[in-house]
Amino acid sequence: MAAVETIDLRALDLAPGSETRMTVRVPALDLRLGGQDYRVEPPEPEVELRIGRSLSGVHLSLRTEVELVGPCWRCLEAARVRLAVESEEFAAEGRPADAPFDEDLDSAYV
Repeated sequence: MAAVETIDLRALDLAPGSETRMTVRVPALDLRLGGQDYRVEPPEPEVELRIGRSLSGVHLSLRTEVELVGPCWRCLEAARVRLAVESEEFAAEGRPADAPFDEDLDSAYV
């Protein structure tokens, strides 16, 4: 399974009230916190993605599990933390292109 950076939501052609589920690999970004570098393992985790359409917009949910690897914040020894990631996003449709960003209606990712 190859890593996916974008999904064409229009190509899914979902009718209001319907949804689709897919499993994809998504490239993870390295992280720098407090001057320390951390990485995600695996570097392209498998992600469960659910995409649904309503009359008002597109609903997305994402679920995956990864490990964050890097120095411990207290002792700076090598450390690994298992993380369960669950995220939901909504993007309203039909908003004017020049409307100001609204965190309840707009999505920075969609």
